[in-house]
Amino acid sequence: MIGMAKSTSYLLKTTDWKIQVQVVREWRTGIRFSIGKKGAYLRFPRHLGASQVTKEIERANLWIREQLSGNPNLAAHFYKKEYHHGQTLVVGDHNYVLLFAESNAKSWMAQLVDDHRIVLRIPQKSTPEQIAQQIPALLSRVIGRHHLPRITARVEQLNQLHFQQPLGSVKLKHNKSNWGSCSHNGNINLSTRLLFAPAQVQDYVIIHELSHLIEMNHSKAFYTLVKSAMPDYQVKEKWLKDHSHLCHF
Repeated sequence: MIGMAKSTSYLLKTTDWKIQVQVVREWRTGIRFSIGKKGAYLRFPRHLGASQVTKEIERANLWIREQLSGNPNLAAHFYKKEYHHGQTLVVGDHNYVLLFAESNAKSWMAQLVDDHRIVLRIPQKSTPEQIAQQIPALLSRVIGRHHLPRITARVEQLNQLHFQQPLGSVKLKHNKSNWGSCSHNGNINLSTRLLFAPAQVQDYVIIHELSHLIEMNHSKAFYTLVKSAMPDYQVKEKWLKDHSHLCHF
């Protein structure tokens, strides 16, 4: 059909990360490379010859590698964090030993035992790709549940200390897009990625979200609230920007 773009994709990977690369041939005059949170995009003019496209893809692959090696926070979206039986996973100041077990059931399960051992039940015939996709969410869920009472108590404590506002629920979620959120109903949602951060950085994100109980925006008045509760909040904010690539399951 005239005007329709043609698209193909391939997987580019190293020992540290893998990224889906989408190649789009469309009606355009120039060549463009870009990387988003879900993958890389190569856009070529439709009239470009096959040999030239091959050369440009090689150039793009080099460019992608350079971008990800020079920007850890961007690369974090594509890290391959691998887990194995008997591995010790360090989350904050807590160590967990991972124990893998095959299961006849079709569902995936994770169970915390003795506060330090996590049993991961994996359906038989699961592919490596399925395991790599499912385990981070399983670990996030079971470890988040383990830390939720402590985090909830800290949210309540900081609220009482600085804001004295009505609170809704407090939840830890496997959220990759932000560190936290606050709803109009006073519900505080925090990313389980925060569990990898120092306690003071966790406090900053909690204070940030609690400030939204009063100011549902990022105005000057909002940051006045944040600064009143944590005068050096910008130091913690910088830590998140510099180290977010280390905070993931």
